[in-house]
Amino acid sequence: MRARISSPESRRRAHELRAAADAVMVGAGTVRRDDPRLTARDAAGPDPVRVVVSRGARLPLDALVFATAREVPTILLATGDVAPEAAAVLDDRGVEIVRARDLRDGLAVLASRGLLEILLEGGPTLAGALLADELVDRLTVFVAPLVLGRGAPDLVALAAPAAVAEGLALSDVSWETTGRDAVCRARIVRSRVAAAPSQASAEWGPRAVPAEGATEGDD
Repeated sequence: MRARISSPESRRRAHELRAAADAVMVGAGTVRRDDPRLTARDAAGPDPVRVVVSRGARLPLDALVFATAREVPTILLATGDVAPEAAAVLDDRGVEIVRARDLRDGLAVLASRGLLEILLEGGPTLAGALLADELVDRLTVFVAPLVLGRGAPDLVALAAPAAVAEGLALSDVSWETTGRDAVCRARIVRSRVAAAPSQASAEWGPRAVPAEGATEGDD
């Protein structure tokens, strides 16, 4: 049985966040590693559209999120090439393939389809890319009372700043508890002009993180 970092209460809260979003987004690496369903089954609300981002790496075609695409709308957001054989399999399973130049272009395409509130549950690579391009508006972090130490997975794949003052700044910070965990919610302070109104609004979370920054996928 897979060990859990976050509490059952935190996982239920994650499903509530999904139910409140237009879409939930992960990278292909998270799908390969965790094989999540990305539904809101433990919340009183609808399932979000599921978006899997791929830059052309090996796609886990047997993943649950693709196998159930006719039950819950599922989009492959491709910012790289998709092999014709893989595209044919995904099309047969009901997965819509949306091609985009990059993540910014991809979010604009999703916004044009009415997917304006997007919950990012991807791992550190996708989170780092979206944060680096200032495409995330809000942050939700679930902090578990657990220290894993050196070698734990990164929380986000961003280069360390040269000085503390150059770190990612947050505003409107609030804390609460859910089960044994603490939950931090905040807005991200942008260094550039905010995106145009047509841009999708992304929230990064929820990720269960102990003090050293290890992350846990959630199904």
